Amino acid sequence: MALKDALLAEYDHEMAATRKLLERIPDDKLTWKPHDKSRSLGALGQHLAHLPNWGALILERFKVDLVDVPSFGDEPASRTAILSAFDDSRAKTRKLLDKTDAERLATAWDVETSGKVFAMSAAAISLGPAGFTSVLETWLRRPKSACRTSNAARVFE
Repeated sequence: MALKDALLAEYDHEMAATRKLLERIPDDKLTWKPHDKSRSLGALGQHLAHLPNWGALILERFKVDLVDVPSFGDEPASRTAILSAFDDSRAKTRKLLDKTDAERLATAWDVETSGKVFAMSAAAISLGPAGFTSVLETWLRRPKSACRTSNAARVFE
């Protein structure tokens, strides 16, 4: 199985599981917070709904400065709004993944924050919500040279 086919299968699986989770958010609990310092359940759902947008960003650009990334901070009005945002972001990224070739997936993608640049291959970070979280942790902990040789990046190179 080609790398792209494996990524598409993984992406579709993760997106289906994420949608099932979002479908279970009760409309009457959107403002509930697990802790006073936490985001509301609706805001957390919206955050998950917009995570696939990172995949599109990664596939459309070779470098992103986090200062330029838009915020999706407004509270969602309903579960339907969350699901609509998720479906739009999922479809956009899926379409880009489908058109992407193996060479682009192996190309390094850089993210800059506070003047520091971190890099991994596009394939290593186009894995859906679970992949984005682990990659962000990697970016925040390792210098650029270490990310290029990390286990996650090596798998896809």
